[in-house]
Amino acid sequence: MSGFCPPEVRFGHATLPGLLERAAGTDHGLIFADSARGERRLGFAELHPAAMAAAAALAGHGVRAGDRVCLLGSTSPELVAALWGVWCAGGVAVVLPPPRRGADAADLGLRVRQADAGLLVVADELAAGLEGQVDGARVLALGHLRPPAPSPGVLPTAAESDLALLQFTSGTTARSRAVALTHRQILANLSAFSDALRLSSEDRAVSWLPLYHDMGILIMIAAVAHPGDLVLAPTEDFVRRPGFWMDAVSRLRATITVGPNQAYGLAARDLRMRPRELDLSCLRIAGNGAEPVAAAVLDEFAEQAGRYGFKGTALCPMYGLAEATLAVTISAPGESWQDVWVDRDRLEKDRVAVPTLPQHPGARRLVACGPPVPGAEVDIRDPAGAAVAEGLVGEIWVRSPSIMIGYWRDEEASRAVLHDGWLRTGDLGFMHGGQLVVCGRAKDMIVVGGRNLYPEDYEQLVATHVGVRRGNVIAFGLADLERMVVVAETAFTNDRARQLAVDVMRALTQELSHAPEEVVMVRPGTLPKTSSGKVQRGVCRDRYLAGELTTVAKVAR
Repeated sequence: MSGFCPPEVRFGHATLPGLLERAAGTDHGLIFADSARGERRLGFAELHPAAMAAAAALAGHGVRAGDRVCLLGSTSPELVAALWGVWCAGGVAVVLPPPRRGADAADLGLRVRQADAGLLVVADELAAGLEGQVDGARVLALGHLRPPAPSPGVLPTAAESDLALLQFTSGTTARSRAVALTHRQILANLSAFSDALRLSSEDRAVSWLPLYHDMGILIMIAAVAHPGDLVLAPTEDFVRRPGFWMDAVSRLRATITVGPNQAYGLAARDLRMRPRELDLSCLRIAGNGAEPVAAAVLDEFAEQAGRYGFKGTALCPMYGLAEATLAVTISAPGESWQDVWVDRDRLEKDRVAVPTLPQHPGARRLVACGPPVPGAEVDIRDPAGAAVAEGLVGEIWVRSPSIMIGYWRDEEASRAVLHDGWLRTGDLGFMHGGQLVVCGRAKDMIVVGGRNLYPEDYEQLVATHVGVRRGNVIAFGLADLERMVVVAETAFTNDRARQLAVDVMRALTQELSHAPEEVVMVRPGTLPKTSSGKVQRGVCRDRYLAGELTTVAKVAR
């Protein structure tokens, strides 16, 4: 594990409560930027006693060491204090996403039961509607999380090997599973993350990512680990107005921010359509991860943000997943990201990344996501599990000190992905000059006529068309028929929607090696997504086959 610094050496602690106690002696803290309530500061010196009070209250409600406690609510000082309170009480935190659109408390109850949690702590405004609706768990409002009298006594002391977090996966290709992580695994990933990005207490970060997302919760913990200032904004503020993100970066002089590829596309569009007074020269790191990184989005954001002083070298493509706590590879900050141009025909037919020139017919542009973070190893392996040479496409396998214990109470699923300390990610990629290049998901691969087609190619090209809602395109295959379908959301109707479908089909036919059999235009809000905003290709395919998509236009090849 060359270059890896153990967390107890880097941070002086290998448990989360230890980090918070250390940070309480500094003048750093969290700034909550809420469009409805304005900015509120919660210093770590205040967060520590608030978390200890929450821990005492949780103990008074029967929480014991190792118990799972579910939390649900928008990002707020109260929710963050309760989260750290769970850890200070020796419990296991399970931050839940809000029920999906159209779902009810039963959907929420499934995850509570999956975590085997006896207590669900929720934002005050949600408590009344959930009381008695979640089987097997008591619902407690954040506002009622007060220390009981008498005191429950001495709180348990967490050990580095204790379970700390159940992180639900996004569930893009299968049902969502709970990743089990210990205190040490989380802090080990933080140590590697810190080295790769050269974090320091002088940094100030801005994040609107939800705390139920692996990147969102790790950024919050990272601020306590260093410690440094972190601006936290409710995810809803970004969803309502993506421009809120860059406004906060400029106003609060952030040096670091992170987000998924789709979010940078929305931010770039906002900067183009809403010119205003901003200064983005403060950003030294703009991490792009959590889904395949599109070079066109990096180009667009660099161009639009560059008008406000942003340096393109701040863009850091990265790769990670919840099963590895988060970070696996990260591009070096301060250096231009690396484009990798390969021959599309050889990639699809032979799964070989043959370098080519950008102007070569059939060239495919991919983005390198950096070398492995300190302590991590990355192998590319064939279906039999044998390592392949650089430039050959295979499944990405990862080994590091932050690989999960396993999926919570799912031994079969754990055995399927964990092998002698290695994690099978299910993602496809290849190594290029020591950097990882991600091609897509193995389960999403579309096989037509002996070609391995990547849905991301189709989705990214379709998203460039005016009228198509960015981030709302899904390409999938019908395996038994060797057919391919592309579905995109649009606000257009009637003739405009049909013309858009025609234009999309023409572009796919001209620019990619295989045109889909059908292009389908649907109404906004139709496409299924995970709680973290990733498209669900398998669910979309099932709805297409069942005739459940609300179609406004379609064109067949």
